[in-house]
Amino acid sequence: MQNIQLQPQDRFANPLANVTTRFQITSQGNTCDPPPGVVHPGAIFDSSLDADGQMRDSCPENPVRGECGTQSRSLVSTLFGVSAGVILGNTSQTRFRVTATAGPHSDSFDYQTLGGCRDSLKIAVLATRIVNETGEAINATRAGQAFKRPLSVRVMLSEPEIESVSDGVPKYSSASTTYAVNADVDFRVSNGGVAAAAVNRGTGVYQTTVGFIFQDHFLLPQLTVLENVLLPHLAEGTVTTGSPPAINTVTAEVRNIIVSNFLQRLSNLSDGSKRAADYRQSVERLLADGLDYDSYEIYGVEPRIVGVNSPVPDGMDPNAIFVNDHQQAEYGAQ
Repeated sequence: MQNIQLQPQDRFANPLANVTTRFQITSQGNTCDPPPGVVHPGAIFDSSLDADGQMRDSCPENPVRGECGTQSRSLVSTLFGVSAGVILGNTSQTRFRVTATAGPHSDSFDYQTLGGCRDSLKIAVLATRIVNETGEAINATRAGQAFKRPLSVRVMLSEPEIESVSDGVPKYSSASTTYAVNADVDFRVSNGGVAAAAVNRGTGVYQTTVGFIFQDHFLLPQLTVLENVLLPHLAEGTVTTGSPPAINTVTAEVRNIIVSNFLQRLSNLSDGSKRAADYRQSVERLLADGLDYDSYEIYGVEPRIVGVNSPVPDGMDPNAIFVNDHQQAEYGAQ
């Protein structure tokens, strides 16, 4: 999934609300020459968040083709702009273009799907990261303390279309279908950090908390009442960043992926030859071994004073973050 954030402005660079922007995604060519009728251009959806922090289009986390969105979508801006989610099409080595039009103005954004023209089954692990305006990760907490946000990944499988079968082994096209799958998922934290056990939230989403303790009695809408009540007790002390100030990498370990339908298809295609049996075993090993995906980076920082407008008042925490002469909050890892 990609995301386009636009901010309509007047000629004085003031943000404008209630401006309708039309987004459309089209295919611009494919180097793999897929079979006719299998290329899907992708979809556009509203990726802005409502007051409850949920996507307005009710899409699942990291949606894929067929779960939400349409090829063309008109969105109305707020003072914060307009946010369009982009789901690319189902073929490898394909160029896609998203055109955004607001009144007489338009702009385009080009994307390219990866992969080979004859790829086999592919595992994907998707994560949603918080970044700043330049795309840099900004997840941070004090070193050795709780990170106040649940972390989650979505486990997906890209199943290629079968073009032909030779000696019981399928030959694939560049078109594929991507869908969520279940697996054994664990989270590992570098720098001495500790991760709580992953919880299966459905549709391939696995979530952990990094010492997640609510201070203001917030509730997670995806949890039951009992789970919300138990969450602070389950999370307390189970996951923290490492004590030395450093970047803590959170790795999702995905094993034993369950795709019985695909394995059944291989069995149906098999002609009983050793080549077909070897191929099925290689697929089973791929699913069992899974992959390790570095899904998040959390900065474990130790705030220090680097510039203040006046001496630190008596009794104030010397590790507090102060505003410097340029009205910028500053801190650094010591």
